[in-house]
Amino acid sequence: MRILYLSTGIFKIRYGQQRYETDFLSACLREQPDSIFRIILFNDSIIPSLWEFRSPNIRLSLCGYNNRFISKIKFVLISFWHALIKRPKIIICAHINLSVVCLIISYLLNIKYVMLTYGLD
Repeated sequence: MRILYLSTGIFKIRYGQQRYETDFLSACLREQPDSIFRIILFNDSIIPSLWEFRSPNIRLSLCGYNNRFISKIKFVLISFWHALIKRPKIIICAHINLSVVCLIISYLLNIKYVMLTYGLD
């Protein structure tokens, strides 16, 4: 199963929401080991060398730049591109601020999506 995972980021900060998302990804990989994940991260620009989820079934796209406007454009374009070309079975939206992108992709391409919530979001 192809899964598109949209997130604000999981590498820059390692507590709170980022820890929640890392635990969620770990559970998904454990329960769906044959699934192919395309993870698109809005704020992150580098992958730590000790990242625990190294797998051929995980592909990362990092959109973090010093210029937030460029990051936003890159994030939206990459998200739409992968949804259109790869046709994931489901989209996982890891932050409420990204829900508009998920909603539009879901509506245009008829792909179901799930919203993760954490804290006061």
